[in-house]
Amino acid sequence: MGKAEKAGILEESEVPAIPMSSESELGKLLLAVVASARSAGLDPERALRGATRELQSEIRATELSSDFDAGVVGFGEN
Repeated sequence: MGKAEKAGILEESEVPAIPMSSESELGKLLLAVVASARSAGLDPERALRGATRELQSEIRATELSSDFDAGVVGFGEN
């Protein structure tokens, strides 16, 4: 997520804030999301992997299409 924010793909205002104050609360929220997905016949792990791959592709495209460097070592012209 850090690279996506640095690249301007995700901005803090676009990431919805869900109030939580502990990892325990976060864990309960994640379990509820997984249970809801499964009850709808969805595979939450596959969905997360797919969303992560899409975000990685967007980051790479942004890095390749500009002089932006989010910490990826690339091959430049000498």
